[in-house]
Parts: sequence; structure tokens; C-alpha cells
Amino acid sequence: QGTADFFSRSDLPVHTLAKAGQAGANVLDALRGGCIQLIVNTPWGTRSQEHGARIRGLATWLGIPLLTTMPAAAAALNGIQDLRAGEVEIRSLQDYAVAA
Repeated sequence: QGTADFFSRSDLPVHTLAKAGQAGANVLDALRGGCIQLIVNTPWGTRSQEHGARIRGLATWLGIPLLTTMPAAAAALNGIQDLRAGEVEIRSLQDYAVAA
């Protein structure tokens, strides 16, 4: 829920789903159904890590982008916001090395 709150505060559409293995439609069903474009999975605790492993494995198998840390999620959020604002500049790694 904390990850969903983080993205919601930035005006991105967020849908919180039931955990892997919970009754009813859950995140694994949504993955298989092609309903998910990006996963932010930051498991905390043993049980969450078990569910997270199932989510990460299926996401990898299906080729769905997956972020596993909040710093990566924050970087993605910045990139998405810049893309929406039309402020994207494509640079090579060599350009970044010269600037450093």
C-alpha cells in the first residue's frame, strides 16, 4: 500500500491488487491477463518476499518491467513525469562520463 500511495501522490494511475496467492483476482491474474504495464514490488518480511518472488518470476517471464526498490521507483517516476512534460533528452553513457 505504501508504494501505491507514493505514486498516487504524483498523479499516476495506481491500482492496488490482492497479493499473489490470495483469494479472488490478484496480481498474478492481472499479469497473465496483460493488465499491468509496470510493477513496483518492494517486499518487506518473509511472507511478502515469498509473494514477491512469484510476482517477479512471472513478470520476468512475461517481459513486464519490474522495479524492486523505492529509489528505482522514484527514478522511474521522474522519468515518466519528464516524458509526459516533453522534457526528455537522450544522451549516451559517454556523454554522462564527459560531464562528470
